[in-house]
Amino acid sequence: MSPVSKSMLQKYLRGECSPEEEKHIRNWFDLNDASQFPPVMEEEEYLERERRIWGKLRKTLHFQELSRPVRRFPARRLLPYAAAVILLVTAYLVWNRVDPLSEGTRYETVSGEIRRVLLPDGTEVLLNVLSTMRIPADYGETDRKVYLEGEGYFKVRRDSSRAFTVYSGGIATIALGTTFNVAAYSNDGETIVSLHEGSVSVNSTEKSFRRLPRMVLEAGEEVVCQENGEYIRKPFNPRERLSWKDHILFFEEADLPEVILKLERYYGVRFHYEGLEGADWKLTGEYRRVPIEDILESLSFNYGIQYKIADREITLYK
Repeated sequence: MSPVSKSMLQKYLRGECSPEEEKHIRNWFDLNDASQFPPVMEEEEYLERERRIWGKLRKTLHFQELSRPVRRFPARRLLPYAAAVILLVTAYLVWNRVDPLSEGTRYETVSGEIRRVLLPDGTEVLLNVLSTMRIPADYGETDRKVYLEGEGYFKVRRDSSRAFTVYSGGIATIALGTTFNVAAYSNDGETIVSLHEGSVSVNSTEKSFRRLPRMVLEAGEEVVCQENGEYIRKPFNPRERLSWKDHILFFEEADLPEVILKLERYYGVRFHYEGLEGADWKLTGEYRRVPIEDILESLSFNYGIQYKIADREITLYK
């Protein structure tokens, strides 16, 4: 017998299955531990359990309109099915990894793309390249939470009754109305919260950052939280930290790994530079919407290197 899919389960719970599909699901019920439940139950006991089951389904699966089937069966026949519905609820949660964002909205950017997102409350977000932001379905009902992987610049609409929180890289950044930047690329090994205007509260959400105290940043400050739990609170250069919003690649005393990482991220290419490991690079400069060939020519001139491009693979060598 073929398994019951998630989409079929959803149709069944909404009462949209065909008779053949309902039969298939009920047969599946019969194969899933129905024999473990007692064969006799009073009608009122069954109805009460049924009410609890469907109430749990409405709350758990977040359906706007979830009506139970109108067809009535003898309580003794329906008991195994009611019990199996509980099993299906558990299976459904496993399928969705108990993810509160499974019915929210997801925004993504690719290499070279900077995307502006306007949230329902009027908050504006700029997403840097190769970034993902997830918004729960209940955003704004009691609070305003977003989940970021990558980098984003937030201009938060003030709302004293609903704080705005960005969860990223083990850090929670809380603001009421302000503008700030969060950089939390997984391969950077650090999460950076930089406050442009207003004030934000920063605290840890993971044990790896247990040494990070809750702190309130002032405009012009940032906190750099490293994977080993260390953190640095310091002033930041807005040109260096925020120039990406204007499609500017900014480098100040940048070493080879930093240059390569930013170029790969922005242009969607892959570098091979094994022969240059340990090279003493201190690149300072900025590039705005230029072909990558122009940057490679600049690097070739400044550091005496050669390059070869094959599709999206770039090899640097002496």
